Amino acid sequence: MMTIRLTWTVAMTVMVFAFGMARAGEVRFVDNGDGTVTDSATGLMWTKNANHGRMPWKNAVDYCDKLVFAGYSDWRLPSVDQEGGSPELDTLARPRGIVGARPYAMPGAPFTDVQGGYYWSSVSDAVYSAYAWYVRMRNGGVDVDPKKYDGNVWPVRGGQGTKPVKP
Repeated sequence: MMTIRLTWTVAMTVMVFAFGMARAGEVRFVDNGDGTVTDSATGLMWTKNANHGRMPWKNAVDYCDKLVFAGYSDWRLPSVDQEGGSPELDTLARPRGIVGARPYAMPGAPFTDVQGGYYWSSVSDAVYSAYAWYVRMRNGGVDVDPKKYDGNVWPVRGGQGTKPVKP
């Protein structure tokens, strides 16, 4: 029994550090109470409901660009750490390249309706412009697919100069 407890404690400690958790004592995902969640490790704000439908890549980009939600109008399709993109979507499914880590599904994470399939990123393939990068939430896999195929959409916002919509 002692071995199981020790193994569990070590495993949880490794997961906390590997997943890029916020500073000690902070909660990684903060439910803002308005349908959004802020990732304190990255500063990004996500919609709490991760299911905004399945659609081709161009429709996904347009959907996020036009989304007005929780008083914000600067939503976008998240980037991925490929082809010069920055790690955003992959921080939820494979932080620091750890495939299958899935911090979005950790106990206490407030996200709802996360789909196991792939989610589009905003990053186009550098060689084949008809393809874009995606992250498969079930296992953290990252790959490309034709933009004409349907993929899941999960809007994000964040960074400098993001402001609420004026009423």
